[in-house]
Amino acid sequence: MRNSIFFVTLLLSFFMLQGQSNDYNFTQGDELILGAPKGSRYKAINFPRKNIIIKRGALANFNALIGKQLIISRLETDDEGKTIVTLKRKDGLNFFRFFPKVTADLDKALAFKELKRQKA
Repeated sequence: MRNSIFFVTLLLSFFMLQGQSNDYNFTQGDELILGAPKGSRYKAINFPRKNIIIKRGALANFNALIGKQLIISRLETDDEGKTIVTLKRKDGLNFFRFFPKVTADLDKALAFKELKRQKA
């Protein structure tokens, strides 16, 4: 009896681990949409800090970026297995007038819904 319970538990845990795999395949040039942050700032997208943006003479208005289309310009995996993407705006403008690209942890950004897949 004990062995059968152990086997069922092991089998269920195996299926739960399989359910957590990532089902996305992004390539360079794919389009994403910038979503709203959960709190006051983005956790998975590395935007410059507000004081740096203000020191350069731009307005740190993150709400103006929500819904903007972004293009993946670079896609790489680091030593820890995280997928790091470099993002540019599709309209060709810079972020806050001075920053042409930003980096993001793709797995976390999709989990936090800071980035969303472009619907076809």
